[in-house]
Amino acid sequence: MARQKKKLKQRGKPRVGIVVDGETEVWYLQMLKRHETHLAVDIKPELPSKKRKKLPDLFDRVVEMAADYVQVFWVVDLDVVLKETKEHKGGGETPLQALRRYRKKLEDQNSNVSVIYNQPCLEYWLLLHLKSKKGLFSGCNEAENLLRQIEPSYDKSEQYFVRQTPDIYARFRPQFPEAISRAREGKFSAEQPNNGLSEMHKLFDFLGIS
Repeated sequence: MARQKKKLKQRGKPRVGIVVDGETEVWYLQMLKRHETHLAVDIKPELPSKKRKKLPDLFDRVVEMAADYVQVFWVVDLDVVLKETKEHKGGGETPLQALRRYRKKLEDQNSNVSVIYNQPCLEYWLLLHLKSKKGLFSGCNEAENLLRQIEPSYDKSEQYFVRQTPDIYARFRPQFPEAISRAREGKFSAEQPNNGLSEMHKLFDFLGIS
């Protein structure tokens, strides 16, 4: 099917919708907006309600937003998806298979949608600012512990991300070029889905931040 091109009516800056599945991503994106005031678009991070945290519901929300936003990014932490895939029993597709199907459908049929994987979670993206780390991650705790070895003050809280000086974005911004370069080296593999990975560079490429 041909990729659909949306005709959106915009007032002011075009809106970029970003669907996330955790508060840390919302805090990080809020701080990005605080510092990158030159952006030609208005970033709108969205953390769906608990009723919309399942993959099919998130997929539906992304499709809805694609009709109203100039661009939509769906940021997915793979640790939960892989955990649920490992625990999957019975027939039917696994959560990982479903996610890959959703991703292909979205990106094939919507010219303004991009799906971003973080494996295991956003902390891996932060870790890439400080070191090049390759290897397997069974969960987000491993990435958090590695991050604290380099950044002992790291805390998964609104206080650390938003209220401290410097905030999360300003704290890691000096190492941003290294993080982008290291992120580009990663590529998702269905054969080795536990490999550390961040595709956040896709968002920053679109925003023109380097």
